[in-house]
Amino acid sequence: MPYARVLYALLGVLTAGIVALAVFQPIKVLPRSTLAPGFALIDASGTPVNNESLRGRLGKQIYAKAACNTCHGAKKGERIVGPSAYGQFEIAATRKPGISAREYLRESIENPNAFVVEGFTPGIMPQTFKQTLKPEEIDAILDHIQRDFSQQ
Repeated sequence: MPYARVLYALLGVLTAGIVALAVFQPIKVLPRSTLAPGFALIDASGTPVNNESLRGRLGKQIYAKAACNTCHGAKKGERIVGPSAYGQFEIAATRKPGISAREYLRESIENPNAFVVEGFTPGIMPQTFKQTLKPEEIDAILDHIQRDFSQQ
């Protein structure tokens, strides 16, 4: 049993180190041209940000900049105009057989009328996010939704 305690202590130190590296990594959020507003997701060295936690934090900024929160509530069952972001990854996984939650939500952002849930009006969500957001920005929004609005 003493080995288990040592193992848990080492795992804790390792996890804390990884979190510290992720949290304190310098990030630049660079504005894109005025023709295509958004963010370029790169760190201070110019390397694309691939860490899901960091992308989730940046995704929160992009989510707010794209005004997603004006139509999508953050609480369970909250309906402003569109469905609540709360629990969307879990709900999205059940929407279209054979399509992952991430694929479904990406499609919902890029082509909002591809699948409209009963009770919601087609054409309300902006149809231009595929043109105005980079694929990595949409990835960051999805990371934010999964990280910050999960039911777990």
